[in-house]
Amino acid sequence: MWARVQLVSIINDHIVNELRGQVAYRGQNNTTFSASGSGPVITVAGIANFGGPNSAGFVYEETTPEIADNFSYIRGSHSFKFGVSTHAIRDRQVQATFGQYNFPTIAAYLAAVNGSAPKGYSSFSQIVGNPALTYNSLFTNFFAQDSWKPMRNLTVTYGLRYDLYQMPSADKTSPFVYSQNFRTDKNNFGPRLGFAYGLGKDQKKR
Repeated sequence: MWARVQLVSIINDHIVNELRGQVAYRGQNNTTFSASGSGPVITVAGIANFGGPNSAGFVYEETTPEIADNFSYIRGSHSFKFGVSTHAIRDRQVQATFGQYNFPTIAAYLAAVNGSAPKGYSSFSQIVGNPALTYNSLFTNFFAQDSWKPMRNLTVTYGLRYDLYQMPSADKTSPFVYSQNFRTDKNNFGPRLGFAYGLGKDQKKR
């Protein structure tokens, strides 16, 4: 799902401004319904799976608002263009939480149910902790360029672009040391230089 709007303003015969904005959204989730099982997930190796679901509660949502503006100015043999844009990514994820018993045989499962061997399962797993995670990041860029025609059949294009990616906030309490601090790279400059030369002859109008 997305929405977009654009405004093009012609200021005069040599100035044009383009303003664009959009918002996109995507998401999915798993929930229980009347026919869903309850309790922990039960697995009997190679035979059956029943009990509660192992994906209920899963959520994934992402919203990406963006706005950009380009300003064009023509002066003599020069065509200048300047622009800026910012693009945010807003993410929210929730992991499904559940407990799961794995039994080697039906007999082992039945023995656990009737209490004669309550620990007859081969393994048990349980997801614990905070299952939700929200993180935001931001992309911003600026650019300036000029397309210059020093001759009728020669165009020189030159400019500079700068990009900045601001990562989600780090968790300073994370047990993984490299997740405690994120470094923002601030030297993303991109110069541009190009030439276009026409080899054909100009045709005179009659």
